Amino acid sequence: MDFAMLSADELAALSFETALERLETVVAALEAGRLPLEQALAAYQLGTALREHCRARLSAAEGALESLRESAGVVTPVEREELP
Repeated sequence: MDFAMLSADELAALSFETALERLETVVAALEAGRLPLEQALAAYQLGTALREHCRARLSAAEGALESLRESAGVVTPVEREELP
């Protein structure tokens, strides 16, 4: 697998699912321990970027869900506990 760093535009274009699949591939390659040092460093760098991309996508999805809940008046489990 090619562990070359993606450009910001290439990374931004990845769906969450695609980024997660690539991240899983990177992790498996690193865990196998068979990559030469330079490839391992490139894989780690790519994995870090993919991880941050996935975190950002998840955070955006959580924000969107929270907005939907608020606009629909849905009470979250934490809010239920706070009710008298």
